[in-house]
Amino acid sequence: MGLHCSHFYKRRKRSVRWDASNCVSLCFGCHGEMESNPPAHTDFILNLVGQGMYDILTEKMNTPRKVTKKDEKEIAAHYRQEFRRMEKLRESGEVGRIEFLSYQ
Repeated sequence: MGLHCSHFYKRRKRSVRWDASNCVSLCFGCHGEMESNPPAHTDFILNLVGQGMYDILTEKMNTPRKVTKKDEKEIAAHYRQEFRRMEKLRESGEVGRIEFLSYQ
């Protein structure tokens, strides 16, 4: 089960797929609930990020972006590095939310 990465705009929207502002961690059950109820999902997003960030994400989502295989490898490397950094923080006793740096 564990945590799932829930994207506000679907992963096929490559212009925001790797944007940290476009996702939130949800448990398996909540992720399924949000996916099955788009109006509740939109309300959840608006409550979480506010209208301004929602509008920015919508504009980014509507801006086409070409992502090459090389770009994907760089993005993956970035997030692997961020994950290792976050693991080290946890191991050193950090509690609560740990922010990660978005690729974009």
